[in-house]
Amino acid sequence: MRWPASAARSRRTCRPSCSSTATRSRCAARRGFGPERLAAVKQMHRLLYRSGKTLEQARADIEALAATTPEAKVDVDLMLGFLSQSTRGIAR
Repeated sequence: MRWPASAARSRRTCRPSCSSTATRSRCAARRGFGPERLAAVKQMHRLLYRSGKTLEQARADIEALAATTPEAKVDVDLMLGFLSQSTRGIAR
């Protein structure tokens, strides 16, 4: 898949079939994700992959994220469910 040559690097379309030049976050907002939910998903990613914490420490911090951001409880529960069902761990 190649991005259109005319699209600027920071203004790529959110998916190849999208005709707008909106950023990915704008397209996610149109799909019902508010700024709080987007920030929580980004925070979960940071905790899992960028923080240098063990998986158990990151999982505990993600659980705490649900208490501080009630709008993201669905996303946090989905992530925690994914992590608990993983039998072989996750690639980090």
